[in-house]
Amino acid sequence: MTGRPEIHFYAPGLKRYRTAEYAGQDPGRFVSISVTGAECALQCDHCQSRVLEGMRALRGRSLYELCAEAAGRGARGVLVSGGCDRQGRVPLLRHLPDLRRARVELGLSIRVHPGLPDEATAAGLGPVGVDGAMLDVIGAEETIREVYHLDVDVAEYEAALGRLARYGVPLVPHIILGLHYGTMLGEWHALEMIARHRPKLLVLVVLMPLSATPMAGLSPTYFGGVPSGKGNTRSPG
Repeated sequence: MTGRPEIHFYAPGLKRYRTAEYAGQDPGRFVSISVTGAECALQCDHCQSRVLEGMRALRGRSLYELCAEAAGRGARGVLVSGGCDRQGRVPLLRHLPDLRRARVELGLSIRVHPGLPDEATAAGLGPVGVDGAMLDVIGAEETIREVYHLDVDVAEYEAALGRLARYGVPLVPHIILGLHYGTMLGEWHALEMIARHRPKLLVLVVLMPLSATPMAGLSPTYFGGVPSGKGNTRSPG
């Protein structure tokens, strides 16, 4: 180790990649699980449950059973995610005993997408020993309302970071660059909020337009303004 800052680049795991410089890893090594199947109350404009459709669903099994099945097939870790309720929360609370059991008995690396966790969920995640809580941090209220269809303010994202930190949950915040219909809006504010805490890692995600969503036609390199009359033309940041 040189002690120098490092940046790592990853290709999205939603599809396979193979080029002269890069080949995707075995998708079975790290398994994504949705505790809500493809259900999400928010139907955010950049996703509309498309990401959830590619995850493994419980389908009547417990979360521990699905983790044990993945471990039996050689998985080293799991991402436990799901759709949000109208308050932006992923319903993880009732699954925490299974997460703790998977951690202790199976030795899996466990990361979670908690959405905007309430106090009880943050407190419950602490003893589980997860490797990271992966929270999308949004710095513009226009994006929260227009893209996420969520009725909270920007301060709630920093409050969520604070709740998780108080209970010793490792923070792995994400900032989606260009989330406001391809326009940079609030990303610097999100970065400032994160900087007031002690994240384990910071993940910068470039907006990836998904088919059959309102953002399907966007170019991932479009950062000049808001296309198709969406949002506003406020300057970046």
